[in-house]
Amino acid sequence: MIKLDIKSELDIGAKWTNQHTKQLAFSISQAINASVQGSKFIPGSKQKSALNGLAGSSRRYLDRPKPSTQKGFRATVAKKSTLTSVIKPKDRPYNQDRYLSGNILGGQRNKNMMRYLLIILLLQTYLQELS
Repeated sequence: MIKLDIKSELDIGAKWTNQHTKQLAFSISQAINASVQGSKFIPGSKQKSALNGLAGSSRRYLDRPKPSTQKGFRATVAKKSTLTSVIKPKDRPYNQDRYLSGNILGGQRNKNMMRYLLIILLLQTYLQELS
């Protein structure tokens, strides 16, 4: 006679899955931080991080940027509760936001006095030609 004793491992698997589900948010935060800032545990991640890529883009798209402009960004750290990381301009030793935002966002140029004088002279000569 053959006797079979079958044990179910389903409850052990469910416990294992529940334990790993609790650590999922921590793993995601570690992955976000490693991709934005780089990690000392992953070889080559500092060179391929988002902050390093931003420094490379500033060298490529800005005209002769200074080293403080190239490395003028910092990133917030992602936590289990937030799961976000924000890249911002550095604010020490001085606020670089006003310098970098003009290059990134653009804007209107300041009108200088020579432009106004040129417009007035052109209008005067135009009015003299009409009379």
